[in-house]
Amino acid sequence: MLINILFGFIPGLVFLAFLFFLDSYKLVRLRILMGTFITGGFCAAAAYFANTFLIETSGIGFMNYSQFAAPVVEELLKLSIIVVLIRQNKIGFMIDAAILGFAVGAGFAVVENYHYLFNIASGDFFVLIVRGFGTAIMHSGTTSLFAVISVYLIHKNDTGKLIFYVPGFAAAVVFHSIFNQFVFSPFISTIFIISTLPAFLIFIFYRNTNSIHNWLEVELDNEARLLTMIKGGRFAQSKTGRYIINLREKFQKEIVFDMVCYVQLYIELSILAKGILMMQESGFDVPKDPELETKLDELKSLEKRIGKSAVIAISPVLRLKKQDLWKLSYLNRG
Repeated sequence: MLINILFGFIPGLVFLAFLFFLDSYKLVRLRILMGTFITGGFCAAAAYFANTFLIETSGIGFMNYSQFAAPVVEELLKLSIIVVLIRQNKIGFMIDAAILGFAVGAGFAVVENYHYLFNIASGDFFVLIVRGFGTAIMHSGTTSLFAVISVYLIHKNDTGKLIFYVPGFAAAVVFHSIFNQFVFSPFISTIFIISTLPAFLIFIFYRNTNSIHNWLEVELDNEARLLTMIKGGRFAQSKTGRYIINLREKFQKEIVFDMVCYVQLYIELSILAKGILMMQESGFDVPKDPELETKLDELKSLEKRIGKSAVIAISPVLRLKKQDLWKLSYLNRG
């Protein structure tokens, strides 16, 4: 049992912990990490029943099913969790996409390996190595790969359309299917998995950490200047102020006034979110602002008052993209 645990379960969990602690910005809360991990386990249970049913009813044979159909079924179940997190603005960068994707896959792998190692191949050391280091990292890596690709495409195109999830899904299924083909020996496939996917994720961490740092510095400086001009009564002198004032021809005066209030409050919350990230990177534990809920409710109220057309009109000056919406969701995590 100890050998089963050490080689069947620990490798994926160790690398998940490594990714979690590698994140200097602490973008992922531990409770969200555990929640996605547990949900991944439920996906494995669902996959077991779905695969059993489809094998018995499809008539395509176990080997063909495991090589071509199982990757589609299993990846669909895992990736659905990531899609929900992205659409709820719970994932803002490729770093937290990689971590949460790996967590879903790790939870899936632990449950699958438990069933496999304790009911099918208990005590087979070679199988333990392949399942623990190969299959587990494969499940975690493909989900992480999907999450990273999807977040990148969604932010690049600034839309949450389902079509932008397809490339990541295709990559995950192809990678999973190739692993199940056993073109090479299982041992060679395992070596390939543990030498490529972790390296890819570490590369993503390195690149995205630099982009977050640049995003914080550049955007924070611009927002601070604009907020100073608003509070100093010089908003009309800024490009943003002139742009909104020119909207008087299209909107009522009351709406334009609320738009200015919306811009000011949004910028304050955006600066607060960036400040939290910078404090956490420096190792400080930031307490939740007691007035935060009130401010977020006020922002929603202002958004409802000015209407969708007004929000669309001011979105160019606020850069209301998917990543920006994530900032406000991040503030509300506590």
